[in-house]
Amino acid sequence: MTKAILSVLTSLYLTSCNSGQASNEKPLSDTTVQATGDNMPNKITPDTIQNTTTGNNPADSLKNRLKGAWTDGSTENATFDITDKTIYYVDQGSDFTYSLKGDIITIKYPDYTYNAKLSFQSDTLIMDSKEYGQTKFWKFKN
Repeated sequence: MTKAILSVLTSLYLTSCNSGQASNEKPLSDTTVQATGDNMPNKITPDTIQNTTTGNNPADSLKNRLKGAWTDGSTENATFDITDKTIYYVDQGSDFTYSLKGDIITIKYPDYTYNAKLSFQSDTLIMDSKEYGQTKFWKFKN
């Protein structure tokens, strides 16, 4: 189990190292969550999540937008699949519970808890953690 977690965390770390983000990139679209001074995404609001509202609770909208298979592009498979209550890591064959509080995702591993701010840039999911930096994911298409 520890080997699987280490593999996932290493993948997240390597992906974040290759993000290639520069401060002089082109302007972001209307649906992009702008970064604050400390380069962390702002809180996700209902206005930043388009066409996903199922009720008045922004966390419900975020959860619905998160559902599905996501890839970081490092393999031909999806990296993980998010359901209502778990995140399933495809290559490791393991799933873990997660929770959302505002724009923060908390994933409970057996011996580690991962926390990251979530934001979207168009259809790109961005997870920004203090320990592993910024990692980007795209919806996986079969």
